[in-house]
Amino acid sequence: MLYLQILVNGVIAGSAYALAAQGFNLIYGTTRIFHVAYGSTLLVALYVATTISVSGPSVYLGLGIGALLALVIGGAVYLGLYAPLERFGRPRTIVFVASLGLTTLLGSVIPWVFGSSPRTIALPWLLTDRTVGGVQFSPMNIFTVVGAITLSLALWSLLRWSRFGRHLRGITSNGELGNVMGMRRGRLLTYAFALGSIVGFLGLAAQAMASAVTPNLGLGFTLVAAIVVLGGGAGSLVGSYAIAMALGIAQEGLTLVVSASWATVIIYAALIIFMITRPSGLVGAVSRRIL
Repeated sequence: MLYLQILVNGVIAGSAYALAAQGFNLIYGTTRIFHVAYGSTLLVALYVATTISVSGPSVYLGLGIGALLALVIGGAVYLGLYAPLERFGRPRTIVFVASLGLTTLLGSVIPWVFGSSPRTIALPWLLTDRTVGGVQFSPMNIFTVVGAITLSLALWSLLRWSRFGRHLRGITSNGELGNVMGMRRGRLLTYAFALGSIVGFLGLAAQAMASAVTPNLGLGFTLVAAIVVLGGGAGSLVGSYAIAMALGIAQEGLTLVVSASWATVIIYAALIIFMITRPSGLVGAVSRRIL
């Protein structure tokens, strides 16, 4: 039964990593912008959500408003920061530095505006453990697993079958087509940032429910998302989901022989080695496909 519990814990952890990664993957895979400020911008929306309410039925109102705010912030960051840099032909290194600067700025502003004390999102019924067949889990764990599967399939279907997805894949795989589309390209990439941000907010909110909302939460969230996306292949939703699940299961499995902290170190070291030996990731580079 111990091994089954570890497997379940691994699937839960992997699903949390997938929730963190898929929004980042949509942004990076379509815009080619390494959005370092991903978690920090989402954290602003999450703090607003907790400010509205931290307990009771109004938590759902707060999370709903937070999700809409994340969507707006995502689109605004592209339009206000990245789009002008691209329009003036600034190199990717400048875009990366600008994103890093935004992260640093938000890292100072968030504690000043919202305080540095941890906040909790109080929905006790989600965190109450149940035991079925000797395996322990909570409703939050179920929502995390189901949410990761549902959001991944929804994004995959959107990119694969919708008109928006076809256009987005077209301008990503063909730079000349993107230049011809002009303003339409900017609108599509704005939508990609907005959609990726709302997906990321759901992942960040799920993580905060299991722990707490702190000023450092966004940076760690971005780090996990970036590692999973680069390991799975930038632009590959399938690859990042597979890496997320492998990461979660391997990390939990290693706790049988080493401590949890050492398991994390070993897993991340292995992923770094994997990315060095296979830079295009598990599935392939963004230039090949956005799925």
